[in-house]
Amino acid sequence: MVDVPSEQLPDWLAALRHPSLGDLHLTPKIIAPEHIPDVLKAFGEQSPSARRRIVLALDEMAIELWVARKHMPPKKFAAADDDLRSLESAVRKLRGRWSKMNPYYQALLNAMFLMVPPKERRNRIFEFSDINLGPVLEKLLPVIEALRRPDIYFRAFSQPPRGRKGLERAHLWEPLFGLMQEFRIEKFSKHQPLIDTIRALHRVCKIKAPDPVAVRVAHSAWRKRQS
Repeated sequence: MVDVPSEQLPDWLAALRHPSLGDLHLTPKIIAPEHIPDVLKAFGEQSPSARRRIVLALDEMAIELWVARKHMPPKKFAAADDDLRSLESAVRKLRGRWSKMNPYYQALLNAMFLMVPPKERRNRIFEFSDINLGPVLEKLLPVIEALRRPDIYFRAFSQPPRGRKGLERAHLWEPLFGLMQEFRIEKFSKHQPLIDTIRALHRVCKIKAPDPVAVRVAHSAWRKRQS
């Protein structure tokens, strides 16, 4: 989070100052905090401490969306799995080959020593662990195997499972629904139309306006899961 002098804080944000924690500082490079009050309208009257919790949650949503958009998978899972399968095969072969290199370990260490200019050798510590691939390959193999699982693959890139949901739905809309439910707002349009709240949240995150139809579908599906 970025510190902003208290005198530069807007009134609505300064009102969330905590007696012991101080001012609430957001992530301005990721979000447009001036639009947060438009989201807060959906929560009606709340105490300063409750509003602080809501704003912190909104900030976290924005960060998670930013991370997900910044770290999109380089390929769809099927194509990526082909790459990972090849890598897994290569690692297995190299691990097998490396396990047979025991007679050369001392020679490899000596070669590492000889590669350093004589004047610098006294000040260097030479350890075979510096170039020992065995432990690295043993750790790498199960990681590759895990990444070949669709659930792990998408989670590793902060993406929704199998890409079934859009990033906005997964990181903004549904978390917002859950947050409103947490504050016992059963009818999300009680204080303002839900689509207005979602639009404001998109402005907070500096992204294009949402598709109203997609929002309705997501809201309906979320309600069904809750029931």
